[in-house]
Amino acid sequence: MKNFFFVIPVFKDIITGGTKYDFKIVSELKKKMFKVNVIPYEYKKHNKLKLLLKVFNIPDNSIICIDALLAPFMKNVIPILNKKFEIIFLIHHPTSQENANNPMILINNYFAERITYSHSHKLIVVSSYIEKQTKKFLSNRKKIFTVNPGIDNIFFKQKHKKNQNNVICIGNIIERKGYDVLIEAMSKIPGNWKLFIIGNYNVDEKYFSSLKKKICEYNLGDKIQFLGTLKQKKLISYMKKSKIFVSPTYFEGFGIALLESAIFGLKVITSDLPVLRDTLKSQNVDYISPGNVNEFAKSISINLNSKNKMKTSYSREQFTWKNSARKFLYAIKK
Repeated sequence: MKNFFFVIPVFKDIITGGTKYDFKIVSELKKKMFKVNVIPYEYKKHNKLKLLLKVFNIPDNSIICIDALLAPFMKNVIPILNKKFEIIFLIHHPTSQENANNPMILINNYFAERITYSHSHKLIVVSSYIEKQTKKFLSNRKKIFTVNPGIDNIFFKQKHKKNQNNVICIGNIIERKGYDVLIEAMSKIPGNWKLFIIGNYNVDEKYFSSLKKKICEYNLGDKIQFLGTLKQKKLISYMKKSKIFVSPTYFEGFGIALLESAIFGLKVITSDLPVLRDTLKSQNVDYISPGNVNEFAKSISINLNSKNKMKTSYSREQFTWKNSARKFLYAIKK
């Protein structure tokens, strides 16, 4: 088989769902004795030339899988790359769709993604929803393979006791995650509760500052905690202390943190998005219209006071990284 290279964006002190997926797939492929040459790229737009030099130094006729977060960087060179290599884009979600409220802000990304996706040899996506969205970008027929993420075994193994009225949300502090909606909703809920927010808060400092200001306005400083990025063991300890997982997100490619929480046994309350209904199907989830503060507040309040036990129906075999890697390898070789 041809040489295989995987170009992965990395972020200083930040773990994204996409980064976790990429490195988990690499780890599982190596267990299958499949040689993977990883090219990590520190995600800085002003450093685009460095990325392109790394790619052009790859031996001709190699297979290169590129995390599609980097697609906009490839717009002007993708026709050349397409002739030298077999190019696969791994799409967690099109970046041009991140701002649903004002899509024109990312119009340049849309055209860049349309060009790069269409010039690839094949595409790998993380959900059936993203497959449907990706087809809207293509100017020609393209092989598309869906490879869902896996779930770490630790989320299946926990014995969860919901004896504390705490709420948890996991995800980096960026606007599309809807943390402003969550804080507004929590401000309407009386009683003795705490909200744990886990994720890097240095990604969008302006947005994070606005959230802290909102917390001060509602005098919630002793109830809402920003915990930053946590190691998995510490993350699990906060999940054990919580009763509900809430995510007022406006856009997701899959929603891995939501699925992990549902499997763990937390009640999940989230935005009514097609991709999340697909990811969380057959589960006891409260779906709320995106941005509806009052409905989020109502659902959180009801579930904090509820004593009903959550039931999960996920098969561990259905969501293993081993299976994900097997599908990924099939897509590469097909």
